[in-house]
Order: sequence, then structure tokens, then C-alpha cells
Amino acid sequence: LAASRGWTTDLMVAYDKNQDFKRALNVNVTPHVFIFDKDGKMVYSHTSYLPGGEMELIQKIKTLQ
Repeated sequence: LAASRGWTTDLMVAYDKNQDFKRALNVNVTPHVFIFDKDGKMVYSHTSYLPGGEMELIQKIKTLQ
């Protein structure tokens, strides 16, 4: 989505081999989306998917810029 709109972004997708991250953040369902600010502070957490939900994510990300 970002590339199709001409946005540049640093995106990290992590593979949690030993499920340490999952346990630390109490993740029980997928999908589970986290947004962290530039200081590494979690500013958003959301579970599940609803059509159009990506617009909420876009708005949350824009508030960090």
C-alpha cells in the first residue's frame, strides 16, 4: 500500500521463532498489529481484521510523522 501511493517507509516484520515477543506482549490471536513510534514506544495495538481497517492504520501512522 505504501509503495503504491509513493510513500517511503521503514517497515519491520519480525519472525518470532521462540515466541518470546508473543509472550512479552500477550499476543493470543492473529492478526495482531502493533505500531511503535520512533522511540520504540508502542502507540497502537489491534487484533482481528475488518474490511477497510487499513484506513485506521494509515491514520495512526500519519499521526507519527
